[in-house]
Amino acid sequence: MLRLILGLVITAASIVVGYYLSSRLTRRKTILGEYIRLLDEAAGRMSYTMASLAEVFSDNFAGFRFEPSLAFSPQWERMTARYRDALNDGDRRVLSEFAQGLGCADIPSELRHIALYQGLLRERLDDARATCERKGSLYRVLPFSIGLTVTILLL
Repeated sequence: MLRLILGLVITAASIVVGYYLSSRLTRRKTILGEYIRLLDEAAGRMSYTMASLAEVFSDNFAGFRFEPSLAFSPQWERMTARYRDALNDGDRRVLSEFAQGLGCADIPSELRHIALYQGLLRERLDDARATCERKGSLYRVLPFSIGLTVTILLL
């Protein structure tokens, strides 16, 4: 009886691990899409208002408020640090580089800068989608298979 309960616990734990790993892939895809949308909205605001970067980026999907009295780049880094578990190193590098070059030029140059990084983030999003399709079901099935194998060997 104890072996049966232990086997069920191992199988259930392996299912949870599989869905957790799969959800990280989906979360990366969602976050990158939200960043692209944020940059699009910021470009629109930048085009039609003379607002500061803090005001332009404060209405964001993360609920992060930018303080006008502080430098933009460290605040951006703090906002993106919230997603370090979901984004990979390349994603974080692109987002970090985006903040480094922003706020140093006139509005048309800033809009080109935003468009450049939107393109880079779209490439990262395409990679995330491909990874999700390629590895998503593997991440769900493999831990379950291992858990089921251990359960069978235990019984």
